[in-house]
Amino acid sequence: MFIDRQLQKQGALEQYDYKRDPNLFKNPDRQWFYTGFQQPTVLKPGEFAVAERDENGNRLFVRVADPAAFAKARIEVPQRRQLLILGI
Repeated sequence: MFIDRQLQKQGALEQYDYKRDPNLFKNPDRQWFYTGFQQPTVLKPGEFAVAERDENGNRLFVRVADPAAFAKARIEVPQRRQLLILGI
């Protein structure tokens, strides 16, 4: 995400835990478990985060350094079909 050509740092609000079968060679299944949501107030100025789950608002949260200037800012948000693929 860019605000007036300034790259914003991505943060995370939705929390997940990863579990893998201890016998990896026989069963390589991996599982992700949703563990909770941090409130957007944890974001620092210049950070943004995406809440993908409906229960968390399904929104993009942004913390800007100057809220008054934000109303006139040029905002660019790239879109991807899948944000992140984790393969541990």
